[in-house]
Amino acid sequence: MVRRVVNLRSRRLETVLGAPLDELTALHIKAMVSNGVTEAFDLDLKKETYGGSDQDKRELAKDVAALANTAGGVIIIGVDEDDQGRASATPGTTISDREKTRLQQIIAAGVVPMPVFDIISVDDENLAEGLGYLLIAVPRSPTAPHAVTKNPDLRYPKRNGTVTRYLSEPEVATAYRERQLGAGLQDDRLVEIERDAIALLDLGRHPWVLISLVPDLPGEIVVSAPNLAAFRTSVLEQPVAVVDIGMHFFRVSVGQRCFLADNTSTYSPQAHSALLALHADGSGIYALGLHDITRHPSASFGAEDEAPAAHLISDEWLALAVLSGLHRLGTNARDRAATGGTALLKAQLVAGTTGGPVKIGSYRNHGFTDALPNSRAVNLPIRPARLSVALDDLADAGPALVSAAAILSHEIGQAFGVTELSQLTRDGRVQPQYWSHDAHFQQLRSWAEVHGIMVGSTAVPD
Repeated sequence: MVRRVVNLRSRRLETVLGAPLDELTALHIKAMVSNGVTEAFDLDLKKETYGGSDQDKRELAKDVAALANTAGGVIIIGVDEDDQGRASATPGTTISDREKTRLQQIIAAGVVPMPVFDIISVDDENLAEGLGYLLIAVPRSPTAPHAVTKNPDLRYPKRNGTVTRYLSEPEVATAYRERQLGAGLQDDRLVEIERDAIALLDLGRHPWVLISLVPDLPGEIVVSAPNLAAFRTSVLEQPVAVVDIGMHFFRVSVGQRCFLADNTSTYSPQAHSALLALHADGSGIYALGLHDITRHPSASFGAEDEAPAAHLISDEWLALAVLSGLHRLGTNARDRAATGGTALLKAQLVAGTTGGPVKIGSYRNHGFTDALPNSRAVNLPIRPARLSVALDDLADAGPALVSAAAILSHEIGQAFGVTELSQLTRDGRVQPQYWSHDAHFQQLRSWAEVHGIMVGSTAVPD
């Protein structure tokens, strides 16, 4: 079965309906009746599809715009409701491609600016041929407010519980101001979570690579004992990267509106070599220490030791850190806190307190460490690498995730005079000849094959 890709992610709706929207079946929809599911701010039930009159078209545009302007949600066509708004019958509706196209065209013509939405058909073999259910899934929109035409002015609908109202002029002005401030607020949020994370790092050992993510649309997950227990189960004693590099999360705790994990098994208040911080709004930080590959990974030098001429960091360690951080942060933002959409990403190197220049090198010279050709020594900090990416592209590991990791890691490498770090490519491939640890790479190859990622120039089998 081909998996449907849906932009709307909602933990509440998944609980109410019994499955994510991209996995919904006729059995889930029929169960709405026996479960007494009621309409809500994010769920609208329609017995019949929208008609072709101007009034029906305006009604469809208004319903979609209202969801986009509020918290997002889904319109399910083919489900009747009783006088208390509870699902009462599932007569179904026409689910042909022609009908889906007609609805898409009405929304595109009737909502300004056009929001992101998906129209999903769900077959029901127990209904007559050509009947089933249509779902119009609308995520909360970062480009809100969305308007519809009403006699003949532009009006801005918004869900208020199970009904729709139009925004007043002051509310419209506030919504436009929030749209304009959105990008600036994301930048401010990045700075805030990075500052908090850096305070938790042991900077006396080595520099760090820090991956930050802030979703366009913040979500909400409660920092509570049950959610902490779920977080602990998901990360404790798990590898810090997508492959096992011999480093695991050993300690779990909470910060202010966030869950924390690091690889420190002692009483030290700071993370030694790995840190994960997942915030209640879907933002997150992933940090991995970049030890000097000319020294033992656990070695550190203090004031009594002579620092090397340049701290040599591994190119493949850097690429793996960016790849692992993006996947973990993207999964959290989409599935646990935020509601889909896109996210602002940032990758940067954080200097250790021991200071000194840094170069990029590898182990690939028959096990000997050496700087990459044209790599120059640089004093940190360098300019961070930034990118905006769809959360689905990060959470659903695949070529798009590898591409995003490649773009960010290449940009970091360019600050050292290296055009590209060769482990990952912009077109979403993993290149085996640039990984020196065979055991690590074999794990990475297996991971790539599971997720449909090309290894080298050969496509992985279906």
